[in-house]
Amino acid sequence: MHKGQVREMGTHQQLLAMKGVYYKLYQLQYKDQEMAGAAQSALVNGLPQAAPAD
Repeated sequence: MHKGQVREMGTHQQLLAMKGVYYKLYQLQYKDQEMAGAAQSALVNGLPQAAPAD
């Protein structure tokens, strides 16, 4: 919803694929968790870690 109107409709996966408002809100909410997961995966796989973004 934006200004009282539905902006996007679909399943979670469909809304993420559209990369619209839902995607942006999802990224803001979960970006820290995704970064931590990527770092953990890199450690498990022996890959170098990316430098944190400022």
